Amino acid sequence: MAAADSTRHRAGLKLVCISDTHNKHQTVSFSHLPPPDDSTFVLHAGDFCKWPNTQEQVVEFNDWMGNEPYLSLIPRERKLVVVGNHDHHPLVPWRAPWRAVKDFNFTLLDNRSVFFDVPDLPEGANRVHFFGTSYHKPILSSWQSIIPSDCDILITHAPCRFGDRLADDELCQAVARLGRPHTLPFRVCLSGHAHERHFLEQTPCVPGGELHWWIGAAMGHHPPPLVVVTHTGVEYF
Repeated sequence: MAAADSTRHRAGLKLVCISDTHNKHQTVSFSHLPPPDDSTFVLHAGDFCKWPNTQEQVVEFNDWMGNEPYLSLIPRERKLVVVGNHDHHPLVPWRAPWRAVKDFNFTLLDNRSVFFDVPDLPEGANRVHFFGTSYHKPILSSWQSIIPSDCDILITHAPCRFGDRLADDELCQAVARLGRPHTLPFRVCLSGHAHERHFLEQTPCVPGGELHWWIGAAMGHHPPPLVVVTHTGVEYF
């Protein structure tokens, strides 16, 4: 209850961070979190399926995102999901398993942006730019040409920081070249893939480069953290 009590009235962009649930989403508990408000977003950094993925797994995940008691309080527009390597087959278009889903209970960020006005950030400085990548980039494209230079919140499955285990080097290079964020004074990068990654750190992309906040969201045995973002910094609960 300590985390819930300490964040109940805290103003800011609230990010509930999840990754690598591998069809074990039913074991995830949100009981330690305060009730969501209009500034709360759920971010899933991919690998919600286990290999081999099936339509049944996708349907079950979609149902959970819509019906789990905590998640049901958050509109689908603010539940943002990217595709991991276990959610995709290299020889079959990854969208195939999704044909069984009639109504999505979340928003899939397949190399695309969404913008939100966040009520708990100062008026005039509260329009936040989210961008999510798929695990595999489109053929004949580069990450640098795909990721918007001014995204505030970047969601990737593979780590995008040099030196992290399982990091995608081309993705890291693209992130290191990004420009200033759209609204926030720093960039927040969320990823999973490496299952030991469960942390919040502030470091530059490259020595002497821009400082970014990095979130490792792989679940493991950890409850999903709540990350509160304001214009002065980031806190992790």
